[in-house]
Amino acid sequence: MIEMDDLSISEDDAEEFPDLTPMLDIIFILLVFFILTANSLQHSLEIDLPREQKEQSEPLMPHLDATLTIELFDEAPYWGISDQRFSSWEETKVEIEKKLNNPTPLQVNVAGDRQAPMEHLVWLLSLLKDHQMDRTNILMEP
Repeated sequence: MIEMDDLSISEDDAEEFPDLTPMLDIIFILLVFFILTANSLQHSLEIDLPREQKEQSEPLMPHLDATLTIELFDEAPYWGISDQRFSSWEETKVEIEKKLNNPTPLQVNVAGDRQAPMEHLVWLLSLLKDHQMDRTNILMEP
């Protein structure tokens, strides 16, 4: 509380002045509130939502009957296509290219062991990308 000097104002006069401390506290709190909220930026992103369509749209990836399942193993032979296993990347690459050059569109599935070298998966995905395979399913165990 603010105390007044006894020499300049008598006690009777001091009681006539209201205590301004609570009012100053409120003013200070409001001032801080307005300063903090006045300069806040409103970040927003405008999104164009699609309009309602009455017709059913086609799925992004059509169902393909022909599938190519490529398996990656953690020990040699590292590669497998269907029931065949290959000991080298070159043999596997030739076999995959034969299957991909077939005019029938394929759904490609990659099934790999958790311990299989990541390098082999990168080689495989790179080969699929070179053959314009936009979608590849990576099968995972639960």
